[in-house]
Amino acid sequence: MANGLRARSKARRHAAIEAAAMRLFAEQGYDDTTVAQVAAGADVSTRTVSLYFPSKLDLALSYANAASQRLTDAFGTRRADDSALDVIDRWLRNEAATEPETLALQRAMLAANPSLRGLRTPTIAHTHELTVVSLAQDLGRPPDDAIVKLVAGAISGVISVLLDLDPAPRRFEQSLDVAMRLMRSAVITAGHTSP
Repeated sequence: MANGLRARSKARRHAAIEAAAMRLFAEQGYDDTTVAQVAAGADVSTRTVSLYFPSKLDLALSYANAASQRLTDAFGTRRADDSALDVIDRWLRNEAATEPETLALQRAMLAANPSLRGLRTPTIAHTHELTVVSLAQDLGRPPDDAIVKLVAGAISGVISVLLDLDPAPRRFEQSLDVAMRLMRSAVITAGHTSP
């Protein structure tokens, strides 16, 4: 019982620190926000922030890392009849449904700090590589094939834009449907391209 309570308390602190950081990065900019300000915003000590997030950049990329890990986990439980895009589709819908407030903070933070876009941590890089390998399997091509890399890049771009769109459920659902059709078209086109 104590371990469960401790884990929930830790998760709440982590979420509070992450939310305070993203809010402050959105309001005053990444460069102008200090770890001490984040700590004050989360009502914890600076040392506590450092225990959860070794650097300010870790704070800024925390949500992206966690979302990437969830996609990696989704690929790990991929059913035999799932395509890579089936996994990505379910992951995107789940992200939108379970993290709307965090997604909104992430969106605002990135809008205010475009230099944070496209940064890759080892977790994000691993998820990207896993996506490339999964697409390569679906397309029957090696992962280093130019077509596979082009499709993976297109999918990454679509996902990036999609996560920047209006988070209102109905609007997001419509945008996601269009995005999935675009990504599926890219995969179909690549599948018809000669090696």
